[in-house]
Amino acid sequence: MQQSINTKNPQKIPHYNRSEVYKLTCKTCNMSYIWQNIRDLTQKYREHIRYIRNNDPQSAYSQHILRNQHEYGTITDTMTSLKPIHKTSMLILYEQLFIQTFQHSGNLITDQIRDEQNPLFQLAIDTGLTSQLFHNSTNSKKRSNGSRPGYEKTTFI
Repeated sequence: MQQSINTKNPQKIPHYNRSEVYKLTCKTCNMSYIWQNIRDLTQKYREHIRYIRNNDPQSAYSQHILRNQHEYGTITDTMTSLKPIHKTSMLILYEQLFIQTFQHSGNLITDQIRDEQNPLFQLAIDTGLTSQLFHNSTNSKKRSNGSRPGYEKTTFI
């Protein structure tokens, strides 16, 4: 069954201040950390950086940076939106789908890898049903000027 999701948001929502699934990318190895958030994302990013600066590995991202002595970048260098979510009840579902997709492609930091995989997500990955979702996530532009690109109607399965 296909569901059409109109992701064009008529409201002006400040960048980094909305419910989305995001990724943080390690500047050294380009591996990704995936998470969902309903809070201000700038604040969440600052928490990750504070964990790193205080040598306090409270997140998988900070654990990765600290353990491997890798570099982290600015919010515009490392943070990329994967999927804006209008129904907060869908945040965890999309987060888990992206985690499994990035893990399957070998682009997920090891601290976030899970032994147990969702069989439905794996079926979607194995049969290419997530290719459009993955294609949209890898083509997301990092917004160095703070502008928000327009989202178009996208069909997801």
